[in-house]
Amino acid sequence: YSVLQAEPSQIPDPRHVWSRHSLPITDLYCGFGGPLARAATASLDQTAKLWEISSGELLLSVLFDVGIMAVTLDLSEYHMFCGGMDGSIFQVDLCAWPVQRDRAFQTERENGKVFKGHRNQVTCLSVSTDGSLLLSGSHDETVRLWDIQSKQCLKTMNHKGPVTNAFIVLAPANMFNPDGKPSVPLPKFSKHLHGTESTDEQGSEGVTLRLGLHQQVPGRA
Repeated sequence: YSVLQAEPSQIPDPRHVWSRHSLPITDLYCGFGGPLARAATASLDQTAKLWEISSGELLLSVLFDVGIMAVTLDLSEYHMFCGGMDGSIFQVDLCAWPVQRDRAFQTERENGKVFKGHRNQVTCLSVSTDGSLLLSGSHDETVRLWDIQSKQCLKTMNHKGPVTNAFIVLAPANMFNPDGKPSVPLPKFSKHLHGTESTDEQGSEGVTLRLGLHQQVPGRA
């Protein structure tokens, strides 16, 4: 759906309807590729699928040994990360050759692409902007931070209940400073709009709105 073109009084028609999953969808992630953006979906049918948003075409379907509860992509969209019901996190190479639309992820053959540590289903995944760190949350009441290259768990944060959502954000320097004040790079705006001539004569401070300067004024050279 396009939320910008939707009429409040009408139900908008979907641009695409994707119905290739055979069981409920558990997670969805949309990339940032503009016209070439791709979307990833996870499902209890033990597959994760990659779609092209502009055309609606199915680009990739990966079959796992367990149901998939969470999915995300790195910012460059080189890899797809899938969280399983058994606590495993699978890393899928999206640039593998030869290109296959239907692929089976065999854990015993791709052991170097599995993150192991959670004791219950993985519910959420998030990748850092530089693509080096992976954050995961689980029903085992922990959030884990992983080094993607080595698959090592760098930090475990314990909670008092199942974790349903967690993600990485860029935090401003004063985000947790209660006394911090946002810096305002703009001067204080005037409460009145002045014409070009009146502003030049008064020399007042503030913001001047000059309209139609690209048009020739009648009677002036």
